[in-house]
Amino acid sequence: MRVRIDIGLDFDGNHTLAWTPSDAPNAVDVAKTTLERWNAEREAFTVAYLRWRRVIEEVEDTLYRAPQARGQLAEVALASAPAHRRAR
Repeated sequence: MRVRIDIGLDFDGNHTLAWTPSDAPNAVDVAKTTLERWNAEREAFTVAYLRWRRVIEEVEDTLYRAPQARGQLAEVALASAPAHRRAR
């Protein structure tokens, strides 16, 4: 199948590929099965990539909150310590 291909990168650095059927002199021959497979794999990649991004955001949020949580735990431990330990 003769197609015009546009290749680029998205903002996340992932390859983008768009193609349209074309009889222009600069069109290239690519097997239709390859183009169909690219479409299917790109769709699967997009779904997996979005799931991965959600998990990474959760991990980053957990890491961001960890120092705050440790500080709160230290305050609770200090408040519940016996008076002679707090005097030090």
